[in-house]
Amino acid sequence: PNSWVQYIITSGINKEKDRADNYIIEEALPELRDWDCNNHELGYVHLITADKELSQRARATGVMNGGSIVYPPKFWKQYLPNLQRTQKRNQDV
Repeated sequence: PNSWVQYIITSGINKEKDRADNYIIEEALPELRDWDCNNHELGYVHLITADKELSQRARATGVMNGGSIVYPPKFWKQYLPNLQRTQKRNQDV
């Protein structure tokens, strides 16, 4: 587990269109807000999605803290390799 990267994969068992979206908006982002209120530095929150409605809902929570909405292909091509390099550097120190 990594302390600076968190990802959530929902199962979709109930096959409800909004199931993952609602989890992100109603559970994950408020959990980050609570964590930030307990004297931890939240940092940027980046959400990887191509869903415009989810992007708008996430921004409206006010938890993103200057983070961005990242289009999935851009994440795989640009963000993930950068995160992996940073993680490797941190492990080597």
